Amino acid sequence: MGLCGSCVRFSIYVVVAMAAVLFYFHLECVKEKEEMQAEKDSLVVEFNPDQTDVTDYPMPFSPPGAEIDVHLNLLMTLMPCPVKKMFLFICREDRSETKKKAYSLGAVKDKDGNVIKLNLEDKSKQVNITIHDARKMSFGEFHESGFTLLKLEEELDITDWRANGEGAQIQKFHRAMEPHIKNLYPNVKRMLWTYNVVRGGDGALDQPRAVDGVHIDYHQNYTERVKFHDEFTVGTCPDPCEAKILMGQEDKEDEEFKILLGVWKPIHPAKICDFPLAVVDARTFYPEDQGLNKIHFGIGFGLAVHILGGSISHSPAHKWAYYPFQSTSEVLIFHQYSKDKFFANPHSSFHNKNCPRGTEERVSVEMRLALYF
Repeated sequence: MGLCGSCVRFSIYVVVAMAAVLFYFHLECVKEKEEMQAEKDSLVVEFNPDQTDVTDYPMPFSPPGAEIDVHLNLLMTLMPCPVKKMFLFICREDRSETKKKAYSLGAVKDKDGNVIKLNLEDKSKQVNITIHDARKMSFGEFHESGFTLLKLEEELDITDWRANGEGAQIQKFHRAMEPHIKNLYPNVKRMLWTYNVVRGGDGALDQPRAVDGVHIDYHQNYTERVKFHDEFTVGTCPDPCEAKILMGQEDKEDEEFKILLGVWKPIHPAKICDFPLAVVDARTFYPEDQGLNKIHFGIGFGLAVHILGGSISHSPAHKWAYYPFQSTSEVLIFHQYSKDKFFANPHSSFHNKNCPRGTEERVSVEMRLALYF
């Protein structure tokens, strides 16, 4: 009994000590958030509701033909801020790393195979671009530009946008969207939803907003993908696995994968202003504009997922678009990958300074939809 009591007391001491440590790092996170908000407030300009085109926006790009190795520690990415700071402290790393993007860059090579340095926060890599208001400027039909904004008939009664699988509330959204997709692709035989990710929220598995990072989630060259997966197997990829889908491993005798769509919508506030998603008109995106983005997600215990994405170099031909004040009932659809032709929409979120003071930062959900014909 005495031994048991000692164990209980020891456990209590450990829990109390751990709580105190985490509370300290929690205070660091709160201070960091306040500093970032103060920095943002200092950049606020007087709101002009008529000025919805965003001009001279400094957007970072990759060098032409860059070959990038990106190593992501997925566990660190998904950790709550105080836990992440504690681990950085234990590892004697800079705890301000929690402010930065959740990856580190490995070897970077240009199109001639020369090793180069790439820092996505380096001002010299930035190019001022114009992002047009797609509500005012016509980009043509969906099958011309590769993107469109769909309007849900009603707000869906969904409180949990994070869970997936059988019985998850996200399936209400899937069912509401599928008639719209069928209108865009009348000949589609099968729609396969992959996974959903919440960005900008405070949930345990929520991810940061992907701001100022132009990319395509999957490289458009199938031959390069085969070469990549010859070197790196797909790895521990949850079903339905997008890497396997793109390799044709989920095809059936009478159903062939052709298109991977991106599906993106705000979930808070009712209308967003800051950090919207911007896309490039697919007609202005060419093969020479993409580089190899070799992404390695470390998930612990020696397990990893390997994905071949695409880095994007700047081209003056690119035409950028976004939908200002996108509402929670509006859904942005765009092309992540097309099998039969080079047709995709590079994209990135961006910091919109022209917002009313006190605007709440957006929380969004994104997912991908594979189409079989």
